[in-house]
Amino acid sequence: AEGGVAEPGEQQQPGLHGRLAGAGGLPRPCMASAKVPSNAVPEQRLQQARTFKEEGNRCYKEGRFRDAVSRYHWALLQIKGLDPNMPFPLQEFMADKPAMTADQKKQLYIIQCDCYNNLAACLLQMPPVNYERVKDYSLKVLERQADNVKALYRAGVAFYHLGNYDKAQQYLLSATSRQPKGEE
Repeated sequence: AEGGVAEPGEQQQPGLHGRLAGAGGLPRPCMASAKVPSNAVPEQRLQQARTFKEEGNRCYKEGRFRDAVSRYHWALLQIKGLDPNMPFPLQEFMADKPAMTADQKKQLYIIQCDCYNNLAACLLQMPPVNYERVKDYSLKVLERQADNVKALYRAGVAFYHLGNYDKAQQYLLSATSRQPKGEE
């Protein structure tokens, strides 16, 4: 697999990113049944994305951050092209895309935000931390959910480690001011 992340059905080979936890260094199973074809109706693709996201959550809770990153990326791939606000380079060559309902668009944005937020959380657990990507993922969440406390906090941490202390302070203060009372 490219970039050290195994696709569903593949086993990650030891190498650049090291061995995964499990017997003999092989990854433990944690994957959705099958990819949905790119021309599937939106509801099928959204459901498959939800499944990958849930598997990513399971992997994260088990401390298998690389597996979780893989699942969140697969979730995002399932819904790639569904977002009506995202430019798609070959859009003029595509057949008519099935229309999405308002509820499906809402679900799409929730899945995207959850996956990007969870990707940032995973990256913060994987040394060496790629703060540039943590920042990028957090800012993607904040484009849709400006008050997302976790994304504000992670963006602040990323900016701090990237040496942009003014931005770090801005995001961290914003996160603190939005944090529910009693969760400090």
